[in-house]
Amino acid sequence: MPSTITRTPWIDDDGSGTTGTVINNAVKTELYDQIDALAAKIEGADTTEAFAAQHDPATGAHTDISAANVNIATNLGALDASIGRNLTAAYLFATNGVRERSRSVPMGEWQAVPFNAANFIAGTGAWTVTAGQIQSNRYMLIGKTLFWNLSIGTSTVTGPTTWVYAVLPGGLLSAAVSIVPVPYAVEAGALVQGSAHAGAASPNLGLLKGFGAVGWNGSLQIAFNIALEIQ
Repeated sequence: MPSTITRTPWIDDDGSGTTGTVINNAVKTELYDQIDALAAKIEGADTTEAFAAQHDPATGAHTDISAANVNIATNLGALDASIGRNLTAAYLFATNGVRERSRSVPMGEWQAVPFNAANFIAGTGAWTVTAGQIQSNRYMLIGKTLFWNLSIGTSTVTGPTTWVYAVLPGGLLSAAVSIVPVPYAVEAGALVQGSAHAGAASPNLGLLKGFGAVGWNGSLQIAFNIALEIQ
């Protein structure tokens, strides 16, 4: 519960001849009431708290802060996770999103990947992708999971090449081997099978044409929406 300021009398001891006289009681009361109201808002008027938590900066050891219902008001801004404690709550309301892991974008919010032709690579030959061919290249992060939506119109592969690669957004590295089907791949006007391959500690996502097939060559449209574990 929010605490209140002790109402200590203001005493005139300035040598004016009224030493010991209580002065400005109304002004003092109004000022203290305003401070108490602000403190109550900061400490959480609609927050049920059990702040028995302790944190040792030297060892990093800490106990939990728990709350039945935590409401982070808009005017309090972002929750600062640097306190090094765990927050357990039945409900957590954040008007402007929640940022984690020192990221500038709130978790779960999609952001565009700036175009860079160097982000599209062929194992041999070249994979030429222009800005106008990018139909969608967006991603979001939740914890150590990358969600990536990439859709490319009619690009050009000078091959044949077994692999083409798309660089993971944001300078991220995959954390583990992962292989998933590519739902849409059209080569030279024909729908073909493809798969997406992530490696451990890899900056790229490899795109492989159907097993046993001749490598990528000619015009290529490709699209996928993938989730990957990242470092």
